[in-house]
Amino acid sequence: MVNRSWRIAGVAQALDLLRLPVCVASSSVPEQIRRKLELTGLLAHFNDNLFSATMVARGKPAPDLFLYAAQRHATAPARCLVIEDSPLGIEAAIAAGMTAIGFCGGSHCGPEHGDRLLARGAALTIADMRELSTAMAKLVR
Repeated sequence: MVNRSWRIAGVAQALDLLRLPVCVASSSVPEQIRRKLELTGLLAHFNDNLFSATMVARGKPAPDLFLYAAQRHATAPARCLVIEDSPLGIEAAIAAGMTAIGFCGGSHCGPEHGDRLLARGAALTIADMRELSTAMAKLVR
């Protein structure tokens, strides 16, 4: 039996509500990305839309990975939204010309984490993935 207590609450529900193309753009190697998504039951939400820093010349904070994912989706960077929990990832999204929402609800995030993400350029932060649709609506206004 797999211990699923490390899952982040609300992720599957947030993905179910989205009617937009989604992908994962991670610094991890492809095998790790796929395995983590399998363990959390989220792989089906992304299919083969998994992008690794191993696929580009430079990883985060360079924008290469996010630009590559956008290009593979035939989507202009300005029309992309990045949900990111790392300051370097926020920097990469901003450098790519994308809007970023900072996620500060992971067990690795301390009380100052949201402020660090905002300082790097996140448009706003959320501490609970169940806040994602509300946060996205704020960005549209």
